[in-house]
Amino acid sequence: MSLVLLLCSAGEAVPRVWAEPHASTADAQAEWEGLYAKAQACYERERYAEGVTAADAALALAEEQFGSVHEQTAASLHQRGLLYAAQGQFEQAKALYQRALTIDEKTLGQSHPHVAKILDSLAQVYHAQGQDDEALSLYHRAKRLTEDALGRRHPDVATSLYHMAVTFHAQDFYAEAASLYEQAIEIWSESIGLAHRDGAGALAGLGRLYAIQHRFTEAEPLLRRALSTREQLFGLIHPAVAQSMEDLATLYEKRGQYSEAASWSKRALDVREPLLGRDNPALVGALSGLAELYLRQHQYTVAESLYRRGLAIREHALGPDHQDVIASLEALIVLYGAQGQLDKEEPLYVRAASVAEKTLGLRHPTTIALLERYEYLLRDLGKMEQAKAVGQKIGQIRSGRIR
Repeated sequence: MSLVLLLCSAGEAVPRVWAEPHASTADAQAEWEGLYAKAQACYERERYAEGVTAADAALALAEEQFGSVHEQTAASLHQRGLLYAAQGQFEQAKALYQRALTIDEKTLGQSHPHVAKILDSLAQVYHAQGQDDEALSLYHRAKRLTEDALGRRHPDVATSLYHMAVTFHAQDFYAEAASLYEQAIEIWSESIGLAHRDGAGALAGLGRLYAIQHRFTEAEPLLRRALSTREQLFGLIHPAVAQSMEDLATLYEKRGQYSEAASWSKRALDVREPLLGRDNPALVGALSGLAELYLRQHQYTVAESLYRRGLAIREHALGPDHQDVIASLEALIVLYGAQGQLDKEEPLYVRAASVAEKTLGLRHPTTIALLERYEYLLRDLGKMEQAKAVGQKIGQIRSGRIR
């Protein structure tokens, strides 16, 4: 007889089957299973702080009750690694994955499907660190092990296919990525469905890829379904929900439907604000994206307010001379240029060039480009003497006479 623990994540679609414990360890077994299940549910819903607490407790209990070389200990190490990786702590995740892999290969054998799961997780870390060749090698190995043990149409095979698709997508190998996304979606649709984080990720990934390829009619239902799935999984206020809304905004922007794009971009901003805080510099990208959509519709006043809000956030959070301020100043320059308000561009060029000189240096390409554009502006304004002086400065920088 055995106890079966059904896990919450699509990546853990195979039930882990634990040997029936002796009566003396039954309570510890039940407690560990409860902690493990809670941590897994939190991971699936991206509630990482709660997940870490439960996973740490499960790992400590497993090592104390079952020993350092035991299947439950390996499972807890793997789970804690997933939580590290989800928060960008890749070296810590890698170390735990390798420990878990060593244990499972020793206790279960090198061809066990649990070994394949750890290989898949390890591959994700390599991909996140830009080591895609290593990642793809591990993904292929994990896929082969899973197919041999569980069959070619098993949900865990779809997980490996999805992660391989993400890697190819990041490398701009769109045909390969599309095929892998499609295979993963087909397998999941036949088995556990798509109402899980990886399922939503595959829908979103394929939708974004179709949008890049201008296959808009095919992209839209995928992106809308990804949004609906993420709202059901995570609630209305969540980074993944905002990302899906931004994906739809990008789709409509590519189609030239700027009003619809702005509507989705505004909704995404409304989701990100309570998550990040109104004065967080991480919000500036969303503000700028929305401003650009209003700019395309010639709604200059609204666009200006958004660009200036982004500038104010950066100045307050990072300081008036931070290099990120340059991008906000340049956005305002483009806005005023679109309106033919050249006089408003001049002080912005002066300040942007000054910040660039301080933060990047005189010889940096950004600094030189700003000075060149400033020179052209001065000529357009009829300020020939000032333009000549800026031109001479550029020449001296290029020749090395000014450093």
